[in-house]
Amino acid sequence: MHHNFYQVASSLPNPLSVRVQIVSVVVTLLAILVALFKDSFLRWWNKPILKIEYKNEEPFHRVILHSRSYVRLRIKNVGRSVAKACKGRLVAIADQELNNLSPVFDPTTLGWVEHYEERKIDINAGGEFEYLDLINYSRDDIHWTVSGAQTTSRGNQTSWGKRDGCYLLVCIYSENSKPVEKLFKCSALDREDVRQMFAVPQIELDEASKADRLKFSKLLK
Repeated sequence: MHHNFYQVASSLPNPLSVRVQIVSVVVTLLAILVALFKDSFLRWWNKPILKIEYKNEEPFHRVILHSRSYVRLRIKNVGRSVAKACKGRLVAIADQELNNLSPVFDPTTLGWVEHYEERKIDINAGGEFEYLDLINYSRDDIHWTVSGAQTTSRGNQTSWGKRDGCYLLVCIYSENSKPVEKLFKCSALDREDVRQMFAVPQIELDEASKADRLKFSKLLK
């Protein structure tokens, strides 16, 4: 009887051997996965990531010589590699009630601050940023700044509307990162204390609510 027990025991696999085989299989599978997906993982890990930032304060809202103001967005690269050939576009404008898109506006390339004649620029990694002119306006008008024109140092000017509230859809494109977009609610504050000589109408820019983004998306369809 003892002889039969020892025969059965000796026929069972060695627990240590089983563990070694399992570890060997796991290591082999991991090596295969690394070989297959290493390049894709590194591209994902090292990719640039763009963010659109704005606050209703300097330097986002810059007054030039008390006669003209510029509303600027900050485009920041929080990724791990350079964002190449970045371009900012004002994609669409809607009225303040979100009933209609502007019929007189076409998608427009915006101007980079200090890169007035360049439509596309690189933005370095690690939190580096550049400013993008969105609106420039004086006491009596609002203009959307378009880059790339050779006629003036600040680029071509495309006029739209009066000092009415509106919604602005901005999108940032890059050759090696996903597009990022943000919808802003633009409000013109036509107050008596800013309607003085050399004063300009103040503009507030706020990120649109989720409900407003949903309404705006329906207008684009």
